[in-house]
Amino acid sequence: MLEKGGKNPVWNDKLYFPLKHVEVVSVRLTVWDKEKLKNDDMVGEGQFKPEETCTKCPIRYNGKAAGIIYIRVRLL
Repeated sequence: MLEKGGKNPVWNDKLYFPLKHVEVVSVRLTVWDKEKLKNDDMVGEGQFKPEETCTKCPIRYNGKAAGIIYIRVRLL
């Protein structure tokens, strides 16, 4: 979580999660804005292919561009 990231937050997080099926075609991301005093807001969704080692994942909300997440994938 990044506090006070404004409209251009930068995360340098490492996330690890197992894929149960090797033949997974794509991974869907849902991005949320964490709120302290009210309900969290969804920023948008995107998809990427796990076989790509470095990719840009466009995030969209209600059919409109909401940002880009840069992803580096390493298969173990």
